[in-house]
This record gives sequence, C-alpha cells and structure tokens, in this order.
Amino acid sequence: LKDIPADRPLYFNCRPDLTCAASIEDGEKYIHHYGRRSDEYYDPRKDPYERNNIIDEQPEEELERRKEELLAWRNQAAAVYDENGSGEDSTGERGPRALPERLCRIATSSIKYKR
Repeated sequence: LKDIPADRPLYFNCRPDLTCAASIEDGEKYIHHYGRRSDEYYDPRKDPYERNNIIDEQPEEELERRKEELLAWRNQAAAVYDENGSGEDSTGERGPRALPERLCRIATSSIKYKR
C-alpha cells in the first residue's frame, strides 16, 4: 500500500443528482455547478460554514486550473464505469443521472492507501 500524500487534492460529486462537483486542495474548496449557477470557492479553515464565497478573490488562472482538473477527474471516473462506451448506463440513461452508481464504486476500486 502507498502512503497517503498529505497534499493530494480530493474530488467529489454533489449528491443526490450530480448537479455539481467539488475539489478540496490546500484546504480550499472549489465547487463547479456546470453553468447552472455561479461557481463557489471557500476556505473552510476560516469559514467552516461556507458563508463567504471568495471566488472573486481568486486568480482567474487558478479557477480555470481547478475547473479543468475537476472536469478531467469526473470524465475519467465516468469513463471507467461507462459500461457500453456510449455514456449511458445499463438502463439507457445519459448524462449526470447515469453516473451515480458507477461513481460511488470509485472508492472501492481506487488505489489503496494506508490509513
């Protein structure tokens, strides 16, 4: 088993309907809403209740990098569990609603780390 890198980014899909995705990196949280609403950025160490969206204080390049990495992770996760190569699940559902069960299995199929 590998040691857990202390500075690794963590990625999440919002539940229950996957209308957003989030990452935590260096203690700061970025939430992408796929254009449904404005993205968000918080520092939970200073704002544990996420009441102060500080996205306007972040450099545009940093926000773009975080978004690209988050979308790359989501696409990679979806591709791993795309059963038939069409972006559909076994019932024919497409898009975000097709991903929950496959994405939930990521934790059990990822690299195993020491705890």
